[in-house]
Amino acid sequence: MSAPSTLIREGVFSLAVESSSDCIKVLSLEGNLEYMNEGGMCVMEIDDFGRFKGACWPDFWQGEESEKANRALDLAREGGVGRFQGYTATAKGNVRYWDVTVSPIPGPDGVPEKILSVSRDITFQREFEMERERLLAELQEERQKLEVSVEERTQELLRSIQEAEAFNYSISHDLRAPLRAISSTASILLAELGPELQGDHRELLQRQAHNAKRMGELIDDLLHLSRLSRVVLKRERLDLSAMARSVASESDGHCAFEVQDGMVLEGDRSLLRSTLQALMGNARKFSPDGGTIRVGGEGGTFWVKDEGIGFKMDFAKKVFLPFERLVADGEYPGRGIGLANVKRILERHEGCVWCESEPGKGSTFSFSL
Repeated sequence: MSAPSTLIREGVFSLAVESSSDCIKVLSLEGNLEYMNEGGMCVMEIDDFGRFKGACWPDFWQGEESEKANRALDLAREGGVGRFQGYTATAKGNVRYWDVTVSPIPGPDGVPEKILSVSRDITFQREFEMERERLLAELQEERQKLEVSVEERTQELLRSIQEAEAFNYSISHDLRAPLRAISSTASILLAELGPELQGDHRELLQRQAHNAKRMGELIDDLLHLSRLSRVVLKRERLDLSAMARSVASESDGHCAFEVQDGMVLEGDRSLLRSTLQALMGNARKFSPDGGTIRVGGEGGTFWVKDEGIGFKMDFAKKVFLPFERLVADGEYPGRGIGLANVKRILERHEGCVWCESEPGKGSTFSFSL
């Protein structure tokens, strides 16, 4: 290579070294400072290199970092490359975290003649990593707390379920016995003393038997509502149109049903059939003879629309509460549990149900999953 080319190459190399933001140092084999680039003096906050020239480079490090520096220096003397990371302060006492590479500078015979040390200030990266580790540790701690909380909550929920099941058992068995006794007593008295009883006495016994029977039915409804919260869902793709037509075929025929084609969804077949039975049965109950009930859907929302008596929207939330009725007992059949069951079923499917109505203009009950 020609002399001008060599000079150009050396000039470019010298410029690159001086302008580098890394702290580039040349050390003697003993580890004493002989040279430091301008960028290194800047990052080390050194105003006058003369004050540091000849200083023992490993002494700039303290404790464990000093041992790392000496090991890296020994490795470079043997012709290898040493690397380590550690803290040391600048000339003005500001602590920085450095990524350090120590390598040999061979002489003409290939034997290490000097040592090259390159230190890069990675304080920002180190602080970022430490903050990341701190946040991960906090996250792990919070996750462990959450797991404990979830486990405690799960156990509490299991206890509540067990208590509810025990309560349901008590209702199912302990309350039925006196109800049967009341109903049986009234029936026996009516059968044996019926002709001898005065009209109002007979009516009281008949009312007693009727109310005992109705209370038994309410207990059954309450138990069924409770079981809906615990039943295991068996999800599958369902043809809602076919299901609605099947439910419509069970009707007494005093209303016409129009069912939209192509309605499909995913859910528990048995529970969603119960939902349609309740909504379509409710529509049939409050519709006039010859009325039309429409079942349709769009965009994941399905509805049952009737031409019945309707109601004021002030009572819209009340219709989904157990045993709440907007009509007088005896005026229309029912016990006020069907729509409560619908709400519970759809909540189990992570869905919801709502209604729109106007007195005398019918009602629309909509749901989505």
